[in-house]
Amino acid sequence: MRLVRSFAIFSPASLGLGLGIPLCMLPTDANRLVDAYKDINTAWDDAYADFLSSDFTQTSDSVNILQSKPLGSVTYPTKAGFITFQQNRVRTPTPPHFLASLT
Repeated sequence: MRLVRSFAIFSPASLGLGLGIPLCMLPTDANRLVDAYKDINTAWDDAYADFLSSDFTQTSDSVNILQSKPLGSVTYPTKAGFITFQQNRVRTPTPPHFLASLT
C-alpha cells in the first residue's frame, strides 16, 4: 500500500468532518490520519476498519510475492479480505526508525 494511495482510503466522515463544513485538514486531522495509517499497518485493531472506504482494495507486490500471487495483481480485492488478513496475520515488530519516519 503506497502512502499517497493510502490517503484515498480515508473518508471525511471517518474523520468526524460533517457536511457543510469546509474540508480543510487541520493539524489534528493530519495527525489522526498518520496515526491511523501507522496502526493499520503495524498494530491492527478492528476500529480501524472505519478508516477504510467501502470499495477499498490493496495492491502490494511485496505481499503478492509472499503469497505466491502474480506481481501487479490485486492483493486484497475487498475491504473484508484485507480486514480478515489483518486480524489473522502474525505480527512482527516494526523498527522504531521506520515509525519515526512516518511522523
